[in-house]
Amino acid sequence: MAEKTIKPGMIIGEIVGMFPEATDIMLSYGLHCVGCHVNMYETLEQGMMGHGFTQEQLGDMLEELNDCWDEVYGDKKSEPKEIHPDAEKMKATVTKKAAEKVITVAEGEKKAGWPLRIKAKKVGEKNRYAMDFEEKASEFDKLIEKKSGDQTVTILLDKREYEKLNGIKIDYVVTEKGEGFKITNPSQV
Repeated sequence: MAEKTIKPGMIIGEIVGMFPEATDIMLSYGLHCVGCHVNMYETLEQGMMGHGFTQEQLGDMLEELNDCWDEVYGDKKSEPKEIHPDAEKMKATVTKKAAEKVITVAEGEKKAGWPLRIKAKKVGEKNRYAMDFEEKASEFDKLIEKKSGDQTVTILLDKREYEKLNGIKIDYVVTEKGEGFKITNPSQV
């Protein structure tokens, strides 16, 4: 059996930080910790147990989270090998609120100044997005920079993934159900 990426002992804020799709899954189970101020300290298991969920429900959520993760990252054979001809023109929008939150999360993970990688995989008719901090860019990366006060957030987009990543918008949203990063691509609606 393959090692699972999302584990019960992981911090909720870190899960959501590296994998925004997790927010929708957690909320669908009724776990609203994604928007709670303690999500930077509480593990997924602590959040579930603290709100009266069972170990079985935790297991079900973990299975769904990992299945979704595998959909986004699992099949590396399908990655394109060539850089798209328009890759240097690739664009992305990072809202001010998202940039501020990226800086906060990076500092919390002791990765201040590290670029934020955005990944995408086509699942059915839509793209699924994930993100994580990487210490440095690769030769295939297009760097997008966003100023937030006196700090700069650098976003890494793989130029081989032009069709999936060009035009994305990275936002940080707060609703009555919770809060988290939201990545959309208005050009692919």
